[in-house]
Amino acid sequence: YSQNDYEDACKYVLIDYAGFENNLVRDQQYIYYLTKMKNVPHEIKEEALKKICTVYVNLGIMEAKDFTPDNVAKIIINLIVGYNTSLFKKLDDIKASEPITTYCNFICGNNYATSKNNFSLLRHGILVY
Repeated sequence: YSQNDYEDACKYVLIDYAGFENNLVRDQQYIYYLTKMKNVPHEIKEEALKKICTVYVNLGIMEAKDFTPDNVAKIIINLIVGYNTSLFKKLDDIKASEPITTYCNFICGNNYATSKNNFSLLRHGILVY
């Protein structure tokens, strides 16, 4: 179990791939993540996909052969929409100084079971903090 790897994947998707900044006010105002994701260099997109796939394989949620572009894209979109929604919920309520870090810590939890449960849920919907 390596929470750091899972947090790294979460942060990579939100910052490098979607373009959020880990700043509450700027991230609340940021609405261009879909455009950013379409225009991001291919290497960044591939790395985001690889990191997410690795998390799911390492947690025993999915096997590598079961990944399709659609199901990985859904996981990534659910992660992003969950974060974006959380910016106006608890992340705003607590005035999180590093909202991405806080959200990714929430998703990853502090043990294997929590990580596996939360990442499993992201296959089908968003998680709001």
